[in-house]
Amino acid sequence: MKRRCRDKNFVKYPEYGGKGITYDPRWEKFKYFLDDMGERPEGMTLDRYPDRKGNYCKSNCRWATPTEQSNNRNLTYKKGKAKNPVKGVRWHSTKNTWISYKNIVKGSKVEVLYRGKDFFEAVCFRKSYELKEL
Repeated sequence: MKRRCRDKNFVKYPEYGGKGITYDPRWEKFKYFLDDMGERPEGMTLDRYPDRKGNYCKSNCRWATPTEQSNNRNLTYKKGKAKNPVKGVRWHSTKNTWISYKNIVKGSKVEVLYRGKDFFEAVCFRKSYELKEL
């Protein structure tokens, strides 16, 4: 969190500190971070929630699973200049296809439900998967 927000040489800095994202100044001292957030539960990481564009602070952070993190990330993908805000569907620029996928399974691996040129089909595959999960 600190590195993302203040280390201009860090690869992720442009997405965080470079966009003005900061963290609670009290959190400079780990004791106050620990007081606010508690111990990190196993398998969880710090997530800015409910406002994924907001700062790191007690009221906007939680411990989240990889799936929760994935669902909270920036879900706007670009195909040329078109944007896609649909959860579980994204444009895969290196393969030049739309994919719909299940939530993260292990680490960064995803199970692909659909891969192809049709955005509408990708969304349909994802929505049918969500209905089956209910």
